[in-house]
Amino acid sequence: MRLMKRNFIIIFAYVVFLLVASSFVFYFGYKNNYPNFKSMPVAEKGVLDLTSYDFSKHKLIKLSGQAEFYYNQLLTPQELNDSIPDNLSGYQDIYGVWNDFKINNLPIGAKGFATYRYKIMIPDSQLYGIKIKEFDCAYNIWINGFGPMSAGIVAAKKENYKPSWKRNEFYITARNNELDIVIQIANFSHRKGGPEDSIILGKGRDLLQYKTKRIAIEYILFGILAIMAIYHLVLFFYRPTDKSILYFSLLNVAMTFRLLTTGEKIFLDLFPSFSWIAAVRIEYISYTLAVPAFFYFIYSLYNDEINKIYVKIVGWIAISFTFFILIMPSTIFSYTPLIYQMVVVVGASYILYVLVIAMLKRRDHAFVIFGGYFLFFLIIMNDLLYYNKFLNTSFIMPLGLFIMVFSQAFVLSKKTSKAFTDVERLSSTLDKYNKELEDMVDERVMEVKKQSHEIEEQKEILFHQAEELKQIYNKLVDLDKFKENMTHMIVHDLKNPLNVVLNQTKDAVVRLAGNQMLNLVRNILDVQKYEETKMELNFERNSISLVIKNAIEQVRILLEKKNVTLENNINTSGRFNFDLAIIERVVVNLLSNAVSYVPDHGLIKLNYKLEGNDIYIEFFNSGPNVPEDEKDYIFSKYGHEKGHKSFFTASTGLGLTFSKFAIDAHKGSIGFYNHKNEGVTFCFSLPIGEHDTGSFDQNISFLRNSHIHEEVELDLLNVLTIADKDYLNTIREDLKGLEIYEITKYKAALKKINQSFSVGVYIWLESVQKALQAIDEERLKSLIKLLD
Repeated sequence: MRLMKRNFIIIFAYVVFLLVASSFVFYFGYKNNYPNFKSMPVAEKGVLDLTSYDFSKHKLIKLSGQAEFYYNQLLTPQELNDSIPDNLSGYQDIYGVWNDFKINNLPIGAKGFATYRYKIMIPDSQLYGIKIKEFDCAYNIWINGFGPMSAGIVAAKKENYKPSWKRNEFYITARNNELDIVIQIANFSHRKGGPEDSIILGKGRDLLQYKTKRIAIEYILFGILAIMAIYHLVLFFYRPTDKSILYFSLLNVAMTFRLLTTGEKIFLDLFPSFSWIAAVRIEYISYTLAVPAFFYFIYSLYNDEINKIYVKIVGWIAISFTFFILIMPSTIFSYTPLIYQMVVVVGASYILYVLVIAMLKRRDHAFVIFGGYFLFFLIIMNDLLYYNKFLNTSFIMPLGLFIMVFSQAFVLSKKTSKAFTDVERLSSTLDKYNKELEDMVDERVMEVKKQSHEIEEQKEILFHQAEELKQIYNKLVDLDKFKENMTHMIVHDLKNPLNVVLNQTKDAVVRLAGNQMLNLVRNILDVQKYEETKMELNFERNSISLVIKNAIEQVRILLEKKNVTLENNINTSGRFNFDLAIIERVVVNLLSNAVSYVPDHGLIKLNYKLEGNDIYIEFFNSGPNVPEDEKDYIFSKYGHEKGHKSFFTASTGLGLTFSKFAIDAHKGSIGFYNHKNEGVTFCFSLPIGEHDTGSFDQNISFLRNSHIHEEVELDLLNVLTIADKDYLNTIREDLKGLEIYEITKYKAALKKINQSFSVGVYIWLESVQKALQAIDEERLKSLIKLLD
């Protein structure tokens, strides 16, 4: 009951505030100190008769009606008094732009300069004041010949012209009950030419009071809006989850700048030398960005009632208009309010609809937000109608936002009050739960003590079991060391008899078996050794091609036994830095592994490639694929493929393990991959970027300095690859049928060959040239026949 009574009092206070705020807005927005626009005295042919006007009833009056108009003429009062009537261009409204004034039936447009003359007949000779409101240009004004009072720089040329938004008041005692007003106006910067806003006349004291009251109201509103913007921004800093606070702060920022650059333009009082074009952009941008800020504010409160797509559309439209205002000249972007006011009308109407729906759904604080916004909506419509000269009021948007600020403060205070109430309720509930929790904790403590006693007993049991396991582990470690020592001793003792066998026997098969056994013994010793220590390498410049050939010789009997075809395409003459003995053992292990699994009459193919800073050596065999369940441990200790072994192969499973140790020590990589149908390729890489690989020219130089014998040279020609033969076949037809004495034709054909294609091509070319020099026809034909 008490809560309902308190809510009723709060709502009643808010309704009272809305009524007071409405009266305040009406007084300052509609009930001005000058009469209704329709009942104002109107000047005819440049003369306004106010001799019967009661300044005590209506203290101020907006000048209206016709003024003498001198287009493209900047005339002083003296010049006008001396001029002849032919200088007159016509009569133009003193309150309104000259854009549509016609000369020779053509509108003169916004840009240009002109002089206005306006005479006022007044009832007495007291002190009067003239207030010039907003002219988007530059002007000079004289009253009864006194002056000029200026805003900006009036000039007949754009380069000498400077606009200004300065608000001016001119106080003068009437002479012979008459005020003779002469105004020079120039415009080269705005879409509106001439006196856009009204000129206000009144007695000096009344005009000063009017100005003081307007400035005071604007400074008060500026303070309120600025404080609310800062307050909500700081509040958002501490409560970043509530986005409505941020959007409302941004709305206050936009309207603060709008207030500073409209009305009495107090911004120019604070910064009188501020650029006119910058001030105009601030006014237009603040007006543009206020709309999306308000949209996002309402969306953050009632996102179920408002369509997010509409909110984003309004945001992008505002950003587009803002960008347009920033980059375009004032003569163009000053048209944007005419278009953007349609966005304002549609958006304001849509938000009104959203708030009605939210209020009908009884959403939180919807009644308060709707009440404040409804007055704000009416004020928006007033400003649009006033801007388009349909109402004789004034801009009162800041007053409307003040009502919205108060509504938001009302909602915020209600939220805070509710939060405190919730805190009190939760505190009471928390005390109750704490008491219950203490009881539960006491019970739990008793249970924990009981469980702790049981754990101590189990801990003692586990301790004894751990001691037993430790003793078992120590025994296993001793057994493993004994096994390793026995293995090392047995393998080491096998090396000496094996060396005797290898040195004494001349049987190739026995030597092969002995070498294999010696290699196995080395693998066992090295794997055991390098599991515990780092492999130390002896880097020297060596030929990988010679290593491959030596390894092939060691397994040749195995190849012949199974009738395996070996295709060696590794013919690089590069000399790389690696440990010769270690890499040779790796190659032997991989070749032995390939022979083990290749079927009879199968194929083993050796290739190499250079990629980046690595050389890759590939060993393809046409045997079965590596099974999926063995891929992960094929290089591990004693890991081996399950498959057919030939009579000559007996693997301990350590050859691949040693190879991995060796390649890792060289900072290379080793692996394998299965082919789609059948066949496996093992591959290892060696880094060449850090070592001397030797260029082609260096390798050729090495060959030249080796003084290779002709018979050996012919044997080396066996390194011609299929690619070399395909390349050399391009000149085969040119050489075919030539006699040995046709030296010129031979040389012409040989010139087509690129000597740096490969080492094999280079050796073949050198051999052909030597055969030609020695006139060795038989050798020449044999060299050409090699290309078949």
